[in-house]
Amino acid sequence: PPRPGRAEGLQPAAGPTVGRPGLL
Repeated sequence: PPRPGRAEGLQPAAGPTVGRPGLL
């Protein structure tokens, strides 16, 4: 599941997204 920490313009990808700059 998408983790809390998505940066601006970041889509909830099928993996652990940790505060990355606007990438998929």
